Amino acid sequence: MKILVKQVAKLVAVLALCHVALLGVSLWLYPIQARVDTIDHENSLFRDQFQSAVNLSLESGFQDDEQVIIVGPSNALLGFRPDEVERRMPGVRVHNLATASMRSDEIRKLVQMAWSIMPEEHRPRTTFVVSVIFTSFPSAGSIYMRREAGVAHEIRRSGSFRELDDEIDPRWTGLALRTVTLLRRPLALVDAWRDDLARIVSGTRNFLLVALRNGSLDTDLLGKSRPPLAMLFPRADSEENRQMNLSMLRYFTTAKGTALAAAQFEELSALVRWAGDNDVRLRLVGMPVPSWVRDGLPYYDDYRNQLDPILRQMRSLPSVRFIDLHDADLPMWDATHPEPARTGDWAKALASALEAP
Repeated sequence: MKILVKQVAKLVAVLALCHVALLGVSLWLYPIQARVDTIDHENSLFRDQFQSAVNLSLESGFQDDEQVIIVGPSNALLGFRPDEVERRMPGVRVHNLATASMRSDEIRKLVQMAWSIMPEEHRPRTTFVVSVIFTSFPSAGSIYMRREAGVAHEIRRSGSFRELDDEIDPRWTGLALRTVTLLRRPLALVDAWRDDLARIVSGTRNFLLVALRNGSLDTDLLGKSRPPLAMLFPRADSEENRQMNLSMLRYFTTAKGTALAAAQFEELSALVRWAGDNDVRLRLVGMPVPSWVRDGLPYYDDYRNQLDPILRQMRSLPSVRFIDLHDADLPMWDATHPEPARTGDWAKALASALEAP
C-alpha cells in the first residue's frame, strides 16, 4: 500500500510540475493584458470570441482607476475601438468585451460578471457602455437564439460563478479568484496549440494541392490557414446589396417573422433595474440605424415600441442614462456596422456623449 501511495504521489508531483511549466509558457507566449479587447480573439490564448470575453475579463479584474467597459454585439466591437476612444478620453482605460451577435440576455450576464469581479473600490469609477440595437432582441427560432455557445455557456464553463436568482455571483474573490483563473491557463494553452495545429495542417494541405495541380509553389498559402476576417454583410453601396442586408437581418433575427422577443427586452429591463439598485454607472447607447433599414425592416417599429418603456423606466434612476445615436450621421459599411476606415468618428461620438453632463 505504501508503495502505491508513493507512486501516486510521484505521478501527482510530475503532473503538477507539467501544469506549472505550461502555466509559465502560457504567460510567456500570452501575457496577461490590462486592457480587455475581444477583437483579436483568434490570436489570443482564448481563441473563441465568447471565451475571450469571459476569460480575459477574469484575468484583467478591471482594476483601473477610471475605466469604461463596452458590452454589446459586433457594431460596438468594431465601432468603439479602445485606443481611439482613449485618445479622446485622457486618463480613462477602455475595455471592449463585445462579440458578434451578442443577445440582450448575454449582455446582462456579461455586465454583471464584470461588475462582480472588480474590486469594490473601482466600481464607482467604472462606466458600462451597452450598445442597444434591434439585433440584440432576436425572436425564438432565429439563428441568434439557436446558438448554443455564448457568454452564458462560457461563464458556466469557467466554474467560477454561481447563478443566484439569475444573477452572477463569484465563487471566489480577490486573490483566490485570480489564482483559479491562472490555473486554468494550461488547459487553454493546449486548446490554442490544437487550434494552431489545425491551421498548420490546413495551410499545408492547400499548399500541396496547388503544387500538385498547378506545378507551382505558393508559399503564401502556408500562412492562409484561416479565411481572412471580413464583413459578413455586403457593403450597402447599391440597392441590391441593401436588399441583401435586409434579407439577412430578417433571417438571422426573426426567422422571417415580424416581431422581436419580448423576453429579450425584459432582459434589458432587468439590467437597468439591477444597475439602479446597485448604483452602477450604466450608459445605454442606441446605435446608428440608416433610414433604409428603419423603413425596410417590418420589426423596426416593434423594436422602438418595446424599447420606450425601458427608457421611461430609466428616468427615475440617476446612475443610468440613454445616449441616442439612432439618427447620428456616422459612416456605415452596411446595415449596422461602421465603415472600417472611419471608426474614429464613432469613437468621437461616444466619447463626447460620455463626457457630456
